Amino acid sequence: MANNHALLKIQSFLNASLKHRLSYIFAFASIILFNGLAKLFENLFGDADGVITGQMRFTLFDINIILCTWFLLSLYFKSSRISDIDISKKYWALIFGFGLILRILMAILGHNFDLESYEIVADIVLDGNSVYANTARYNYGPIWAYVLAGLKLLASIGSYNQTLFHVYIVVCLFLAEVFLYRAIFKQTKNNLLILLLLFNPISIVIIGHHSQFDIIAICIAYYAYLNLKEKKYNLAILLLGISYSVKHIMVFLPLMLLFNQEISIKERIKILTIPALIFAISFLPFYNDFEAIKTNVLSYQFNNNQTFLKHFLDLVIPGFITKMGLFKILPIFTGYKFIWLLIFPCLAFYAYKWKNKDIFSIYLLCVVATSLAISEQYFLIPLTAVFVYRKYIFSWIYVFLASYYILFVSFNNTAKYFSLKSIGIALDFEWYQIGFAQVQLCLCLLLAQILYNSYKQNQISN
Repeated sequence: MANNHALLKIQSFLNASLKHRLSYIFAFASIILFNGLAKLFENLFGDADGVITGQMRFTLFDINIILCTWFLLSLYFKSSRISDIDISKKYWALIFGFGLILRILMAILGHNFDLESYEIVADIVLDGNSVYANTARYNYGPIWAYVLAGLKLLASIGSYNQTLFHVYIVVCLFLAEVFLYRAIFKQTKNNLLILLLLFNPISIVIIGHHSQFDIIAICIAYYAYLNLKEKKYNLAILLLGISYSVKHIMVFLPLMLLFNQEISIKERIKILTIPALIFAISFLPFYNDFEAIKTNVLSYQFNNNQTFLKHFLDLVIPGFITKMGLFKILPIFTGYKFIWLLIFPCLAFYAYKWKNKDIFSIYLLCVVATSLAISEQYFLIPLTAVFVYRKYIFSWIYVFLASYYILFVSFNNTAKYFSLKSIGIALDFEWYQIGFAQVQLCLCLLLAQILYNSYKQNQISN
């Protein structure tokens, strides 16, 4: 009885602690304080060079895991109770201004391989040459190449300044964020959602430091999706084609619209074919460079071996099957790509069956969760969906894991500035690769939560 009473008291204490209205602040402050003190006193319990090693390193790591778990659970309980906060319209200019400043500070801090590629691409365009014939470091439709050329021309007024070029890119990407979040706010009327999108580490680092332009393609595709819902099909199809021509991350979205009974079969066929045709037409000025386009754009794949779906399929499908001639007839059938493509319509079929019409969010989650090629820049793609479904625990685990790998482990981003190796929580390159699969697994579990909840709601309504 005494033991049961003690366990009940502990359970009651933990439950009250997690559900306290400031628990997440206490948890975050504890993480900062603990790691700050560990850094301050590392010379006392480190080796001769003040580096923490051995059992102490693992102890510090374990304590950080406990503190971070506390923080994640606190956020989860907080998000389950708070759906929105009040913010006056007059403050939004300041809020967005602060968001831009944070991204510009990240740009000033430094850059990675992509900025060098952007400079090469801009120079080729400004010289009047074909970007596909002259570099393998551009793997997208032509629109972004001309945007980069314009931004570099702007940064060259007087004398060229690389940092200024980077800042101009960040401002351009931030404008896409503003237009996207404005459209999302019109749909959701949720201030908290916009704050989370503006001030999470993933958005700040990917836009400010990595400066990848997925956000532009997503923004244009979201407006296309809104026009589809309003049955403005021609405008939606045009915008979707432009989105592909910026960056073709939304190219499989029409596969998920095939089961939308609110759209006529004729319009569904047009949505499936015409945007892809617009994408193809955008390459016509470069028809002499078809082989380079095929290699560097249509068949380009990066970091294939550490993805979650690849590991999973390796376990369940004998390798000789994917090496059969059938899988080599068309590029889309090589390896596991055919199976990957089937996932999109299958998910959409059950989403519509269970009355979940948020196909845009499900697509963003699915395209990263199941991708056969991934890098840390992909972490931004599903973020709007992650925060829309922030009442699910795996949303917060995703944000935490993705933020951790981007900030402290990713060699392509800010690990060179924010290293925590001295306290044992910055892992090596092997863990960095495993991290991609872990982040994807979080998204798979989040998708499972969303669809299972849709199934339950559908069962109740029936």
